[in-house]
Order: sequence, then structure tokens, then C-alpha cells
Amino acid sequence: AAAMAEPELRADARVAMRDPAAMLERLCTHFVEHGTVTHHDSGARLEGRFGAVELSSADSALDIAVTSPNETYLFVVTSSVAEHLHEFAEGEALQVGWRGSLPEQPRIPYFREAVVRDAYDVTPAMRRVILTCEDTAHFESGGLHASVLIPPAGREPVWPGVGPDNRVIWPCGADELIRRIYTIRSIDRQRRELAIDVVLHDASPGSTWARNARSGDRVGLLGPGGGDVVAADWYLLCGDETALPAIARIAAELPATARADIV
Repeated sequence: AAAMAEPELRADARVAMRDPAAMLERLCTHFVEHGTVTHHDSGARLEGRFGAVELSSADSALDIAVTSPNETYLFVVTSSVAEHLHEFAEGEALQVGWRGSLPEQPRIPYFREAVVRDAYDVTPAMRRVILTCEDTAHFESGGLHASVLIPPAGREPVWPGVGPDNRVIWPCGADELIRRIYTIRSIDRQRRELAIDVVLHDASPGSTWARNARSGDRVGLLGPGGGDVVAADWYLLCGDETALPAIARIAAELPATARADIV
């Protein structure tokens, strides 16, 4: 029997604007680098990794229909579409209101708060920070990397929020977060721990955070991302010291039948 298809989630919006046909073309021109664009009589269809977007222009509005396989992907697409609508609006005020398979309280579905449990040097140039969070299983598939959101020292963290159009709202000013992308070196679901290895550069923000990380410090995590490792018989893994955590995790997770050359 054929496998059952994952149910699709949907969100729709009708956005009033002066020139919907021109906006449709701008969106298509931008998206062609990121997926497949198909024009049809009533508009266009954009398809990519996270789902599909149907666009059709009326006299004074652009109709948008998004379909995605899960809540995270639906959020990513609706948020991205809203961002680009405002970017391409050339000063025109647009109201984007989504209807459909969205939570009543807007939230970033791939955000988690984590707490530092421990930090120690693996080598003189590499420091391991052990984080704990309630939902480590969330980070086990969908990519090897996560964005670590580092709040200002000595301040209560203010995490990113979500606007009514699903755009991410980032704290600014004294609450501005430092954002750095790291490989999750390992995950221990039983202990609810994530290990992140950080190369210690001179005074970069990420290195400073890793050096000073203390038990109880809070950080935010966005992710995972960056894709998973594809199945193969032979792998060539190359990288500098900052790639070591990714190389080590990939090597550790390869099946016993695979061969790998690591440079």
C-alpha cells in the first residue's frame, strides 16, 4: 500500500495594494533563486523546501495561499512572505492578516529557551558548553546546526516575538541579542542535554560567551537547520577548526558500513 501523505497545513491572506501584478512579479523574481516558479493564467506558484505559495492578483489586492507539511514550515513561509511583501512595498503600508492552520497565539515554533549546565575546555582552543532544555528531541532531526541567541550580560533576556503578520520581532537597543550559528555536537535525550563546541577566537562575541558561560545562564536556540547528512557508502569530510564539531558529529553517526576520509 502507498504511504499516506503527510497532511498539508494551509494559510491564506488577501493583501490590499496599489499594484498587485507588479508585486507578484517581484516575489517571483526573488524566489526563482530559492525554488521553482511556475506562471499560470491567474498568477504563479512558488515551490520550495518548506512548502508552496499560490499567488494571484486581483484589481487592488494580492491573494496568497500557502501550503506546508508542518507548523514550523508554515511559519517559515508565511513569515518570509510577509517580510518580502513589506520589503518590496516601496513605502506603501500593507496589512497582512493570515487565516488558516495557525496557532491562536503567534509563536516561533522552532524557538526554545536553554540553560547552561556546564562549560569546560576540550582543547586549549575549543570550549564545550553543555545546555539543557525541556525538548532536546526537537533538535535531533532537520539539521546539525542551531542559532544561539546570547542576551546582554546582566540583563533579563528578551526573546524574539511574533507580529500579527507572522514576522519575527527582534529585541533592540539594550535588549539586542547576539546571534551565532553553531553545530550541535551531541544530544543526550535522557539527560536533556545539548553540547555545543565553540572555537575560542580572541574576543569574538561567541568566544566571549563560551569563555564566560556559567551554570544557570540562559540562552535562546533557533533551529535546527542546515540539512541532514545524506546516505552514502563513502564520505569526504573537509574543514577548518570551526568545522570540527560538525565533522565529529557526522563521523560519529555514520553507519559501520560507511567509509570516510577526513581532512
